[in-house]
Amino acid sequence: MSSENAEPIRGRWVGAGIAAALALGAGLIIGGTALAVYSRYFAGTRVLDGVGRDFGSFEGVRVTGLPERYAATAVVLGAVMILVVAGIALFGSRRGAIGRLLPFGGLIAAGAIIWLWVRDHMPALFEQIRFDYPLFPRLPTALAAMGLVLVGAILIAGAGMAPVRVRRGPRMLLVAAAAAGLLISSVVGLSAVRAGDDSARVDHVTAAQVQIRPVPRTVGAQRYRMPIPVDPGRDDLRKTVDVVPAGAGFVVADGRGLTAYEGGSGAPRWHYRRRGTGDHGRPGDGYRTGTLYSADDGSVVLARWDHLGWIAFEAMTGEILWQHSEFTDAEGALPDVAGLGTQHPGRSSGALLRYSGDRLARYDARTGKQLWSTDIRTPGCGGSGSVVVTDSAAYRVVVCGAGPAGSGTEDSGTALHAATYDLRTGAQIANRGVGRGTTDAADRIRLIAVSRTGTVVTLLWMVSGAVHQMILTAPEQLATAPRDAPEERDVLAADRSGHQLLVDNRLVPDEDPNRYQVVDSASGAPLFSIPEMGVGAFREIPPETTALLGDEVVVVQYSGDFGADHADLRTWNRSLPLAVPAPAPPPDPVSAPTPPPAPEPDPTAAPAPVAASVPVPGGSHPIGNGAQSCSVTSVFSAPGAFLTLCIDQASAQLIGFAP
Repeated sequence: MSSENAEPIRGRWVGAGIAAALALGAGLIIGGTALAVYSRYFAGTRVLDGVGRDFGSFEGVRVTGLPERYAATAVVLGAVMILVVAGIALFGSRRGAIGRLLPFGGLIAAGAIIWLWVRDHMPALFEQIRFDYPLFPRLPTALAAMGLVLVGAILIAGAGMAPVRVRRGPRMLLVAAAAAGLLISSVVGLSAVRAGDDSARVDHVTAAQVQIRPVPRTVGAQRYRMPIPVDPGRDDLRKTVDVVPAGAGFVVADGRGLTAYEGGSGAPRWHYRRRGTGDHGRPGDGYRTGTLYSADDGSVVLARWDHLGWIAFEAMTGEILWQHSEFTDAEGALPDVAGLGTQHPGRSSGALLRYSGDRLARYDARTGKQLWSTDIRTPGCGGSGSVVVTDSAAYRVVVCGAGPAGSGTEDSGTALHAATYDLRTGAQIANRGVGRGTTDAADRIRLIAVSRTGTVVTLLWMVSGAVHQMILTAPEQLATAPRDAPEERDVLAADRSGHQLLVDNRLVPDEDPNRYQVVDSASGAPLFSIPEMGVGAFREIPPETTALLGDEVVVVQYSGDFGADHADLRTWNRSLPLAVPAPAPPPDPVSAPTPPPAPEPDPTAAPAPVAASVPVPGGSHPIGNGAQSCSVTSVFSAPGAFLTLCIDQASAQLIGFAP
């Protein structure tokens, strides 16, 4: 073939290739613009934090609203490039200025995208966002749309600058190239949507409904022992272990998520875990420690994940009940959740309440919908205060006359006010000024704690160097309850009915057999004493190491140096006849009157108070495992099991007992 014949053939192939590049670029731009529209107006997104600050290792990057900005940019640049393609189709066969200038629109669009990516450290920033946040489709689809527009713009710019005579090709070739561009756009778009599918990171296994076992009335025997993750860097190791009674047993939370166990056997039932959370000290989108919440008699479990928010689970099956609701929407107006992060492991949280300094609201744990909202403002009292929840009421305590933030007096004031609210309606039951101080720095009043033990709420505060407390066994008692010094009596445990309390009479000497007593909650009269309860290295027994079961009193006792070498679970039987009093002298047969006949016993009546009686010892169960000591312990009941948490310096075990 002569060179004269080869030149036209080569020119035709070049022209066909350039024409195909124009058509392919047009298909990519049209597909990319369609993907950009989906990304901006239909794809799901998340709120990214980072206004006015650096994001991770990227300095000066503003990530708030980044997915929306990228999606909008992709829409605008895609629309501009569609106009460029249309202009080339209309004017590209002419040799005028318009035909020569249109391809430069592609260069401008491509340059804008490249500059934006360089400025925002893409794709490294994208990878960090994917690590720190749950996946969502808006950002990957926006980036994919911009990438399609970028490639299309480069093809249009390059092919559009070729001479007019070589930009022509067969119509079928142009159609095929444009179709290929649309097909590539579809594949890229589907891949981007999948890259934003958060379910790929979730390992979620549900369980079937089963019969709920009752809470044991006795400790029983050890049935299982399971390791629990802890964070050894925390000062209070107890706060690094999240476990609550719920469903058919209990739920344990760690950095990856939640796992539910059957109480009697310790067998796993359901779990919700997120893959790839946390690395090199970074939180990722892992579970937020201290947010595990058991609501509505253990039928619902809630937990919060970093950058993901709250998720509510059906406690029996593990099914997700809701993620977005009126409860989550109210976070800005009502930032505090009652009972969150204040209970020890195993303490049920009760009703689901949010509050602020102005309002208290209750939510249906199964739907997240608001049930009621009530005004709780108290004149002269600022801040949200502290709120705890029992089975029937919410208790709120707030400091009045507190100083401004940064003054050093923001956590103290001139008065302390308390109020109780009915959980069914939100109506106020009682309110009272429980203590007063002065504006003098030495005489200001300071709230120490508001704690709950079963149905009993204890208020603890300090004024003028003296500590005071108020013990409430019912919400209406707030109006009349006496103010005592805390050294007189500490409530360690309460039975499920709230009729009996296990107390520490702190003014009684250690060797006195009546220091630890079970008392009637209404009258405070002692029912029986437990002389052996205080035996051990630690005379002061924390409430979280005691329990009042239906038939037994339970306490953790320590032995060894500093009480950390050995721990035992001691029990005393409180269902047998309680009266084992010291023998009394015989009555004088002459002077003593004939006693009246004893009335028939009432089988439904509570045991009559018998001072200085002694319950029958039940047994002792070692908690430590070999060389492991229990420097921190907690005990609590769950459906089908009595559980003991044993925490060492860097490890923890949950020990299950059952009859």
